[in-house]
Amino acid sequence: MEKHYILIPPPVSFPAQPTSTLSTATSHIVFSSTTTATETPPSLSCQLDAAPQPSAQNTPTTAAIAASASLNSELLHTLRTTSDAPLALSHITTHIAILKDEIAAQQTALNALTARVDEQFRLHKALRDSVGRKWGSRLTNTRRKFEARARAAEESYTAGVQGRSRAQGRLESLAQELAESLAEQTALRATADRHASAHARIDDLYAAIFDGPTPGFPAEDAAEQSYLRSRRRHEDSTARVASCVRVVRLLKQAAVRLQRARNHMVQAKAEGAAGLVLVLSGAYEDLRRSEHFGALVLVAVERAVEGLQPLDGELRELRRAVVKGVHAAVVEKKSVASRLDLLEKIAASEKSFDSAKGALDNLIKTAKEREMAARTGVRFTAGLLEEARQALQQVRQEAFEMVVGFGAAPPAYHECCNRAESFEHVEVEVDGLELEMPDMDGQGQEGDDGGREPASDVSG
Repeated sequence: MEKHYILIPPPVSFPAQPTSTLSTATSHIVFSSTTTATETPPSLSCQLDAAPQPSAQNTPTTAAIAASASLNSELLHTLRTTSDAPLALSHITTHIAILKDEIAAQQTALNALTARVDEQFRLHKALRDSVGRKWGSRLTNTRRKFEARARAAEESYTAGVQGRSRAQGRLESLAQELAESLAEQTALRATADRHASAHARIDDLYAAIFDGPTPGFPAEDAAEQSYLRSRRRHEDSTARVASCVRVVRLLKQAAVRLQRARNHMVQAKAEGAAGLVLVLSGAYEDLRRSEHFGALVLVAVERAVEGLQPLDGELRELRRAVVKGVHAAVVEKKSVASRLDLLEKIAASEKSFDSAKGALDNLIKTAKEREMAARTGVRFTAGLLEEARQALQQVRQEAFEMVVGFGAAPPAYHECCNRAESFEHVEVEVDGLELEMPDMDGQGQEGDDGGREPASDVSG
């Protein structure tokens, strides 16, 4: 009996089935060329050699990967097919903004052309239809001059009409282009939304599978730890920016309140100089309000200084100058002996306010410089965080390929959307930053300055 041997590749098994193995051995198929009455028909027999399993098999992570393989493939396909949408949407949005500006400018130009053409038409019609002018030109022997003027008016009107027609055509063309761009923007926005949704879903999927220790995937664990370190570093940077922003806002509020304190002092001087009776002039009320706003300045400065820690020698000196100037600017009612004494004390108080303002301005300048330095740091750590995130995403995609991709090499990783810019955004809570003025003996709330200069907006 003649026998023929044929080599076939080994059968393929999936990691989700613990009983199956992946063998690299060859199988032998034996065919019999002759049969007897007692022999069975030609049969196929396979002999597989056992092979050791990869360490990533038979773990909860591999089971989760296998269960999510279809969803992962679907999301990656969506990301690939919609990857151009976000950038295209940004471009078309910019183009639409430019078109709207051009349409507005073109409409303005068309309105001016229409007004000029209407004026040219009135002149042309007057010269064309005026019988009196025609007879007058004949009687005065100025017919040629009149006809030349009428001809020039007609030509000017004709040119104006043509220019207006071109402008109208340009406006209609721009409007048509805008309508088409808006329709394209709507379609791109829907595609970009699908793209963003796929990103969010794949992030949630990978987080559910891989967050935390993943036995059998040491590269993923290492990439995840690197990402977490980058994230903590970036969070520290954003916290510094938020602190600097609060400091600047507080110091700006302090500057507003310092100005209001000085305004009340100036008003007190005016009241004291003009009033017949000092006690009834209202000067003492302005002195009290000035002292109150000065106290609010000190509160804001102290809160701001807490965010500027550690303080160097220059910052400590500036803080000391502000506090000293505000304290020196206070004029107490009991210290005033006469009208002349009041005016002298107020003059000295104004100088103290000016000194405090100079120190406070320098303090604000230093705080802004620290904020800019902190924002530069955030841009740097945001870049590092995005690099770590992309590296982690690549390792997790490779894990899917190695588990459910039959051991094939993973495809080249490409991140379609860089998130570094979004990581640079820093949200700052504004609650508690406003220093509201309490009731002053029933005299009203902050801002009740009797019609004098209001506080400026320092919301930042």
